[in-house]
Amino acid sequence: MSAKRSPVLLLLLLLLAGPWAASAADYFVATTGTPTASGTIGNPWNLQRALNGTAPIVPGDTIWVRGGVYLGPFTSYLKGTSAQPIVVRNYDNERVLLDSQYAQCNPSKCPPSQWQAQNPWLPACVPDGNGNVVQGANYQCNSFAARCSLDPATNPSASHFSLARYALDIQECSHDVWFWGLEMLSAENGGRISIPPGCSASNPAPGCCWVNGVMQPECESTNDIVARSYGGAIDINGDNIRVINCFLHDGGVNISWFNQSENSEVYGSFSFNGGWSSALRGHGHGTYTQNIDCTDRPSQKAFRETVFFHAFDLGAMAFSGGCGPVQNYLYEGVVTFNNAAPHNAFLANADHAVFPTWLNGHGYGEAVYLGSRLGTRATLRNVYTFNNELEDPMRYSTAIRVDGAGRPVSELSVENSVFTGTYSPVALYDIAMLRFVGNKVVAGVLPDDPPYGVISFYAPGEHMTAHFPNYLIDQNSYYRYAGPVKMAVRNSTASTDTAVPFATWQSSYGWDQGGTAATGLPTTNWVYVRPNAYEAGRAHVVVYNWEDMASVSADLSNIGLNDGQAFKVYNVQSFKSDLDVNNPDYYGNVVGSGTFSASSPTVSIAMKNPVDAVATSPIGAPYTVPSSLPRFGLFLVLGQ
Repeated sequence: MSAKRSPVLLLLLLLLAGPWAASAADYFVATTGTPTASGTIGNPWNLQRALNGTAPIVPGDTIWVRGGVYLGPFTSYLKGTSAQPIVVRNYDNERVLLDSQYAQCNPSKCPPSQWQAQNPWLPACVPDGNGNVVQGANYQCNSFAARCSLDPATNPSASHFSLARYALDIQECSHDVWFWGLEMLSAENGGRISIPPGCSASNPAPGCCWVNGVMQPECESTNDIVARSYGGAIDINGDNIRVINCFLHDGGVNISWFNQSENSEVYGSFSFNGGWSSALRGHGHGTYTQNIDCTDRPSQKAFRETVFFHAFDLGAMAFSGGCGPVQNYLYEGVVTFNNAAPHNAFLANADHAVFPTWLNGHGYGEAVYLGSRLGTRATLRNVYTFNNELEDPMRYSTAIRVDGAGRPVSELSVENSVFTGTYSPVALYDIAMLRFVGNKVVAGVLPDDPPYGVISFYAPGEHMTAHFPNYLIDQNSYYRYAGPVKMAVRNSTASTDTAVPFATWQSSYGWDQGGTAATGLPTTNWVYVRPNAYEAGRAHVVVYNWEDMASVSADLSNIGLNDGQAFKVYNVQSFKSDLDVNNPDYYGNVVGSGTFSASSPTVSIAMKNPVDAVATSPIGAPYTVPSSLPRFGLFLVLGQ
């Protein structure tokens, strides 16, 4: 009744817990399990029974989840301790999918028969013949504030299931839990297109969206034509939560993280194909997060070695237009690229009778967006961004935008990162304290009128001038696709910006004395290998293929592979969303493989496979999405 534990996990647990590790118990979950089973590998529980966290589960235990599709949504009430976390992990690398497509909080409808068949212990849900539904006590629609009142550990008579909108909803009362190696999605996302019911060839968008200058609500909300669930992949609440090496995709927002959540992180995970399109813009992000409460309670949210790509709107989004701050955020080893690509593909393939050509604009697709009226405090280290449209003057993309909303109280540290985009790859609004050191910034088509810069600073009045002395900007490298490198600065009451040459940037402001600037895109490749701290032999490889090579070499000597160990390199943009639990290579097309040798630790990664010219389309999207290859690639290395 044991399963393979990561050596890193064992070491961590031994260091953290000492004698506890010897007494930790293993329990098992399967799609065929039941809540009355014993939790052994031969008599497994169902998933929600395990997530309820009731006896015999105690801190330090591991819940092994067997492969298969689990029809959700699911709610975690698990409670570990900081020294003895509870681990919920896929068993022996089996593919575990949590599907939130049934996350409909609709008391007038029953879950479909497929869902009820997988949950036979719950009271039957049947129509009463009068257009209503007779529901058992286990079918509930719960408010945000009331969710923990259903905690089965403190309220045994409450429902053990809540119809949340996420494949996995981690309650505020759930804490010190590691969710590891799981896949979470919403597989019922229809056409992913929001077209208001009144739109037609005779009444095209946006005319059908605007009546007497007022936007009609259906233009910005879902309707019967849109995917019905728009459930997200995961909703993180509670403290000391870790989401490790998971795949989160095809939700409305893949990672929702709004509560005060102390000492929690998303590590080594992938968020992609989240959101939907409307006539006006792309909706949905790779993550949407803020510290929602207007309190001084400490909260740190960390995204480490996490990848965001192909969101319909923004990649990593931390924002509050109200009182919620965006404080104590860490982005380390994060990769975010080609966001807004699915929406742009939708526009390119849309019915132009309904969507006139002039409407076919674009999604903005910022890789990292941080903003709050209460200010932002964030650290970015070794962050890598990319956008396909560096040479397209009709596209607008910013790699990082930090917005203080007119209040220069934000603090930002950015180190050793790569930012690429058209117009201003780096746009900073109202930053009070800034450290921007050791970064590479690549600007695409950069218009001179209005003046955009490779970096653009914006602030009202004299705020920016007042805060310039608090800036450390040095050792950065800047590139502009065509023309001299310029930096846009607004440091007076003028309503327009001044684009200053790089030499003026150095002489007038004293910045980047050790920096460089060059016209044209970089001419040598940049390759970054990021080992995984939880699984030996696992790594992310980031490739900027400026040399346009058919294949690129990467050094795997530091990722924990053993001599003679086989490995594969996957192009995650071709991730297999077909829910085939028997495909061992569902991570994507294999673009490199071999047997590791310490004396020859490099691998050749194919950058121009014809099958990788397009990426995996969002579920239900009737169009293809272009890949970032061959100019940019993000790859997953897995020891076999």
